[in-house]
Amino acid sequence: MAKKIITTAVLLLVCCNLYAQAHNDHDTHHSKHHIALFDGVTTNFGHSTTGYSLGLDYEYLISERVGAGLIGEYVFAGEGELVLGVPVFFHPTSGLKLGAAPIGIYVEKHHDYEHNESHQTTTSEVEKEWNIGARFNMAYSLHFGKISAGPSVSVDVTNTTALVYGLAVGVGI
Repeated sequence: MAKKIITTAVLLLVCCNLYAQAHNDHDTHHSKHHIALFDGVTTNFGHSTTGYSLGLDYEYLISERVGAGLIGEYVFAGEGELVLGVPVFFHPTSGLKLGAAPIGIYVEKHHDYEHNESHQTTTSEVEKEWNIGARFNMAYSLHFGKISAGPSVSVDVTNTTALVYGLAVGVGI
């Protein structure tokens, strides 16, 4: 399964790069600020779960090749996870974006306990947990004026490892 995902991601990036070279629109899409909506899936290898992911990322371009920003994402798996990070981005070519970020993952785990033999009294307890780690990202965007769209693949390394993959659609402002 992972081999198919990686092969698909590489093929998408190659096709997007060929398209960008043929339609050299590098100078028409640079904005200092960029915000994108991420729609995808997170596969957590430590928990053997896969869940729907929805997120936002913001990037401020410091120079033509370097940017910094914020990421926020919610993973709808199990009891849910909130992922927050502060990435640094590098744009080696038009459309290609590489990123690295320290991240925090917030999880609320709900536990119910029964107190008597008739099972009529239960107590609910919430365990709140923060995991600190790193996210490494590779994305490719096709630009249509100030609008961008393309695949995004990330690896999150915390107390477990997760693969985050999907589509990011954004706008330069």
